Order: sequence, then C-alpha cells, then structure tokens
Amino acid sequence: MRTAVAAVLALSFVLLACDNYELRLREAYVLDRVGFGGDAESAARIRALGIRGYLEEQLHPERLDDAELERNLAARFPSLSLSLATLRARYAPGRTPGPARPRAELARARLWRAIHGRRQLEEVLVGLWFDHFNVSARAGDVRWSVVPFERDAIRPHVLGRFEDMMLAVASHPAMLVFLDNQHNFREGFRLNGIRQGLNENFARELLELHTVGVDAGYTAEDVREVARVFTGWTLNESRTGFRFLAEGHDDGPKHVLGLSIPAGGGISDGLLLIRYLANHPHTALQVATRLCRHFLADDPPPDCVLAAATRFLETRGDLREATRAVLFCDSFLAGFGRGERMKRPLHYVASIGRALPLESNSTYVEAALASMARMGEELYFAAAPSGYPDTSDAWTGEGAFIERLNFAHFAANGRNGVRPQPRIDAPSEPMLELELQRRLPFAVLGEAMRSLLRRHVPTIPASPTTLTATESATLVFAGPDFMVY
Repeated sequence: MRTAVAAVLALSFVLLACDNYELRLREAYVLDRVGFGGDAESAARIRALGIRGYLEEQLHPERLDDAELERNLAARFPSLSLSLATLRARYAPGRTPGPARPRAELARARLWRAIHGRRQLEEVLVGLWFDHFNVSARAGDVRWSVVPFERDAIRPHVLGRFEDMMLAVASHPAMLVFLDNQHNFREGFRLNGIRQGLNENFARELLELHTVGVDAGYTAEDVREVARVFTGWTLNESRTGFRFLAEGHDDGPKHVLGLSIPAGGGISDGLLLIRYLANHPHTALQVATRLCRHFLADDPPPDCVLAAATRFLETRGDLREATRAVLFCDSFLAGFGRGERMKRPLHYVASIGRALPLESNSTYVEAALASMARMGEELYFAAAPSGYPDTSDAWTGEGAFIERLNFAHFAANGRNGVRPQPRIDAPSEPMLELELQRRLPFAVLGEAMRSLLRRHVPTIPASPTTLTATESATLVFAGPDFMVY
C-alpha cells in the first residue's frame, strides 16, 4: 500500500513540477540574487507581481514599509542613531560597554535586516558598496565611525548618484582615518609644530578600487597628483567630523588623467576631481562590472556589463538606473549563472533564517554571527581596502565548509533559536521529497538534491519514525541547491 501511495504522490509531484518547477527556479534565482533568499512574504510578492514587477518594487525601497523593523532595531541597538561625537564619548575605552559595542550592534542590525527586512535589494547593495569603499572597524577610530559611515555615507546613496556617495565617503572620518588622508598635507606644512607631507594611500585606492581601475592607464604621477588634490582634507580637532585645512592644501595647478585643475581652487579641487572621476567611462565600466559580477556571475556576460555602463554614463552615475539595467538585462532574466555562485557566509545564514521559523531572533543572530566569523566573514572587520571578496572561490575553503555543515545541522535540529520541527513520517524518497518541499518551500529541491536524497533514504532503517527533520533538512541546507545560487 505504501509503495502505491508513494508512486501516486511521486507522479503528482512530477505533474506539478512540469507546470511550476521552472518558474519556481526562476523566482528562487531572483530572490537569492536581489536579496537573501525567499520567505513567505517575498514569495507571495514575486508571485503576485511577477518577476519584473518584483524587481521594480525592490528598486524603490522607499515605497516598502520597514518602519516596524527599524523601530525594533533602534530600541535594541541604540548606537545605530548616535553621532560620532556621542559614540566616542559613550563607548570610550575603559567604559562598559566599551568601543567594541558600536561595531557589534551594527553587525547584528545588518543580519537582522537581511533576515526580516522587506527592502532586500537595498540591503544587498549596502553590503556591495560598503565592500567597494571598505573601512575596517579594527583600525583605530574606525571602531566608532563605522556606524555613521554605513548610515550616512553608504546607505542613503546605494540607489542614488555615485558622485554623491564618493563625496560622502571621501570626506567621512572613517575613510580619512582608514586610508590616512587625515595626514595628507602639502610638502613643508607644519601642524602643531610637526612637519607634514603628502600621503598617497587614499589617492592610490581612489583610482585603483573606487573609480577608474588599473586598466585606465594611470601612472604613479597621477597618484601623486590626486594626493595633492586632497591635501588638507582632514579631521576636525575633536576627530568627530571633516574639516578642510586651507593652509595645509597644495594650491598649485594639477593634472590627473587628462583633467587640468587650475591653481587657487582650494577645496573645490577635490570636488572637481570627484565629479570628473565619478563620470569617467572607466569608472562606469568598473561600476557595471561590480554590479554584474554580484548579480550574475564571477565572469559576467559582456552585454550586461555594457548595458549597465552605458546607462550609468547616460544618467551621470545614477546607481538606480545602472542597477535596473543589470536586473532587466536578458541574461539576468534568463537566470544566467544559476547554481554557480557560492553564498557568502552572511547570505548563507540569512537565507536559512528566512527559510526556517525562528523562535528567538536574538539567539539566532548571535549564533549566526559567531558562525560567520568562523566561516571567514566577520562583518566590518575586512582588513583590505577592497573589502571582502565577491567571488565564489573565496568562500570554498574546507574549514569554512565544515562550519557551514555544522550550522546547517544545528539549524535543522531546532537549536540556536530555530523552532524545532517534528519527525517526518516518510518511508520513501518521493514522500520525503514532498514533505521537505512542504516544510521548506523556499529551498528549491533540484535534481542534485533529489539524487542525494535517493542515496540517503535507503540508509535509514525501515521504521518511519527514524527519519527525522534534522537528518533531511540538514541535507537540504548543506546541499548544492541551497549552498549555491
């Protein structure tokens, strides 16, 4: 009898799959690329609006109501809204809580938004552009300023103008400290009796990472000229804000990548160069490649890159339009690179948190952040100016993979804040597959996963009570259809 029932159920599943499976795969691809995987609300939205409608909705996060989530975060993590001056005073060394607290609260809020936020695309873009303009909270004063850096310099601009984000970044205390422009002055200038000089760190990364990239053909002399442009861009005396120290600025003429800057410009030298670099064709190509690499593949299709770069230039650096060009290109809508990108640790733990019912959000977030650190992604601690890597090969190490398996097991076992699941009464692979799809509707079971289940089920003793949700759900979360996207 069980065999007959299993056969009927298996046939029903096949018939259902013929109608819906490919569409479900496309929806899962979109939910994983523009967000952190599916949950009940996002799945309902994408089915109600269609893929194009859902993408357009996500491109306008200001229309999505996350006020309740933000009130919750503000109550739990008070440092998120504080000024840099208040952060330095309230979380000073020797006080409890100390200077580690702001970064810790910011990391918790990032994961909380990834799991529960409606503005999924915005949160993905915050991570992408933070890495692009990375600062490390391990670096001195950045342990305080990382909070207003993300809040004021990155988050408001991810779907705005690239030029505005560049200016906010270049003048922010976090970047001035991290890339040493606080110490960049004209040769021979004396500050507090100490002789100063050029510091090229920010200038070098501005050209190599933030804007035109190495293929633009800039030279060491260009780097030096950029450093001269930003002389005098430093911190105020309390180290809580930007100031332009005119007497420390090199006011001579400058030449950078074909741009001539006349003498006597003062702070406008930097504003002029930021505008020039933000709208440079090589910057458009860099921005487009970064977006396409994240949303499509490590080696993105050239037509998509070209479309995004063209739109970026047409709109003078409108990141909403450049992102729209990526998400509505034929390659993305066709699911280019599906199943080829390894989820970064943040994406992985957030997608499990969205797929499973949680009993304790706080417990889950604490366990997930600790596990992420062991996987290699400790939020806001990336040491390199390029941030954490956005390519799959960076996240495939053996130790990190074992940690993923452990996290999947604990989550499936109803630990670390996840609601425990009852045992599955499913003595055959087709029945198990149907039950898993019912319980984990946002974890699409592909052929690779089904093959794994076929190998797994025969090893379970015949008694139906021995096949638990733990064993089967662990396989799903640690399997190829969930680990990659």
